[in-house]
Amino acid sequence: MEVLIETLLVNLSLIACVAVALAIAIKSTSKYKNLFITGLVVLLLANLLAIPLTVFWQNLFSGKIALYIICNLIGVFSGIGVIILAKAFNAVQKRV
Repeated sequence: MEVLIETLLVNLSLIACVAVALAIAIKSTSKYKNLFITGLVVLLLANLLAIPLTVFWQNLFSGKIALYIICNLIGVFSGIGVIILAKAFNAVQKRV
């Protein structure tokens, strides 16, 4: 339970920014808004899962290698969210 509270407190500003971006995206009439929303959700999930997964993997495996593995996996997951956001932005830019 303690890990969940820490996760929410650490990511409070990100949660607020994603909530504002979602509110703006939902009002949008672009056909690429679902792609944009998917990118936001993936990015948010990557950051929300970072702390619990790190704690879990450090308890499961000993040593710094577990920390390096989980940090890189979280980085890849965040990168996928950013790529999805970029694809949505690029698609809208081509239409304009």
